Amino acid sequence: MADVTLAPCFLIESEDFHEAWFEAVYADMLCGTPINFGSSREPKKARDSVQTIVMTGKAIEQVQNCEIHPFYRMKELAIQGYKKEYDRKWFDEVYSQIPLGDKRRFTYLYIERLIKHRVPGGFLDQISKLRELLKEQIESGVSSNRHQVITWEPDVDMGSDAPPCLQRIWIRYYPGGYVDVHFEWRSRDLFNAWQGNLIGLVAMLLLEVIIPNNCKILRIIDKSDSLHIYEGVLGEANKVLAKEKVRVPEFVKKLEYKYAGA
Repeated sequence: MADVTLAPCFLIESEDFHEAWFEAVYADMLCGTPINFGSSREPKKARDSVQTIVMTGKAIEQVQNCEIHPFYRMKELAIQGYKKEYDRKWFDEVYSQIPLGDKRRFTYLYIERLIKHRVPGGFLDQISKLRELLKEQIESGVSSNRHQVITWEPDVDMGSDAPPCLQRIWIRYYPGGYVDVHFEWRSRDLFNAWQGNLIGLVAMLLLEVIIPNNCKILRIIDKSDSLHIYEGVLGEANKVLAKEKVRVPEFVKKLEYKYAGA
């Protein structure tokens, strides 16, 4: 093998949303690989890793209740901003009224990519279709591996300086009214955006797909090909590590043992 330092890969399984985020931060800070990425016009530096984070039990309730980690730097107003990115009503009533070319418009919005996905002759509302397909699974009693929604539009996103980070949402149905929710990301800001994005995504799916079908989330599987902490906030991340050693010393000791020698 070539003498190259590869980005490490981690699997985190947790029943606590706060512990899942902190463990991801701990693993990235301790073992993550320095990376220069972005583009020549907008270069970025960060500490990077590949992570799959699996959450069950209490963690699902914490996400649904918008419970953020006590040391998460983003506050309630910022969380509301993340939730808007997945809010159909806000998109229809506010964002869609902003004229094209207006500086208040973004390069892309997740909710727009999901409910106005370009297809020949018009647009496809992927979220409404996902709701219909889940209903069909429930009525037939047959679970499908085929039902997913995507954000990627190759003709726009390949070579773009700002393509979507979230790539795919996939839902598995289990008899009795339960679902797995899978998220896949090509790139992810762990320290600032991870919690807000999950809260917004889950809120959207509950409102649009899961509750209308009388279902309940049993597990969230969140996979990031590049989960990173930007160089500019490494100092803040270190402060969080120090605070957690005081707040939850036994949990931090478990992490020190788990990642020793990683």
